[in-house]
Order: sequence, then C-alpha cells, then structure tokens
Amino acid sequence: MTKLNEINYHQLTSTERFDLTIAALARNDLHEVDRLKRTCKRMQYTMLDHEYTSKLEHIAFIAAKFEALHNSYYHKMILFSGFMAAHEIDETSMKYLAAYNDQASCILSLYKAFDAFCTEAGLNQTNVSSWLKIDPKPIYDFIGKKTLLTLQLDTVLTDHLKNRFLAIWNGDIQ
Repeated sequence: MTKLNEINYHQLTSTERFDLTIAALARNDLHEVDRLKRTCKRMQYTMLDHEYTSKLEHIAFIAAKFEALHNSYYHKMILFSGFMAAHEIDETSMKYLAAYNDQASCILSLYKAFDAFCTEAGLNQTNVSSWLKIDPKPIYDFIGKKTLLTLQLDTVLTDHLKNRFLAIWNGDIQ
C-alpha cells in the first residue's frame, strides 16, 4: 500500500477514509485508525432543538398508537353489535354482548389511560386531545349511558396503556 502523507489524509473523501479505516481495523493498525480519525474533515451542523422535536415525534407516535387501538376496539364493537342484532336473545347473543362489553371496556380503558398519561407527563390534556382529535363523547354516546354504568373499567389494561404511552413519551420505546 502506498504511504500517505499528512496532506493526502486531509484530502480523502468520506468513502475513501471509511474504506481505509476498515482496512486498518482489519490489520489491527490502531495507529492508522487514529491518524485517519484525527485528520478527518470537521463539520459543523445546526438543527432544531432535539428535545422539542423528539417530543413532537413521540406525541405523534402516541397518537398513532391510540388511533390504532381505538379503531381495533371500535370495529370489534361494531362487529359484535351487528351479531347481537342478528340474533334473538339467546346464549349466542349473550356471548356477543359479553364480547361487545369487553371491547367497550377496552376502549374506555384507552381513554382513561390517555388522560392519566397526560396528567403524569404534565401535558395539557385538553390541548393535546383537541389537537389529536381525541374526543370520548362520540364513543360514550355510541356505547350508551346504560351500558356505561354497568361496564367494569379494566384497570390492568388502563395501567398498561398509560405506562406504554409514558414509555413512548420518555423515548424508551421507539
């Protein structure tokens, strides 16, 4: 291999420098690796505040997660309500009613988890919900006041979802 002088090192392209570094590492030539690193062109970058942009990315991810779960629970509720309507009150319709109530409980847990997440993260829940179009009223209306009174909130699911949202918010889940 041809010996490079200090001037040549400064003129290397990124690809050439990378290839030479890998070759030096393969030879276990740490002195050459250090020289390639030391003579590497220095760059300065500016960017938006990382904490700010990360928070925007995290809340967008939380919103996507919320919407995916919401849609899953909601569509299952629609499906089970259709099955209930197609049956007379019998054992089968009671199974559909139980499945419907399970999904309704899940969707209520989702909303409660989101509220708890906003509180624990110190976010203005009203502003965040408004921006993300998270409004439980249509769901509450769909489920019905009578059903809402008899539903048992799944506290384990609520805590799990809240903790999941917090983990995303804190950057623990990508």
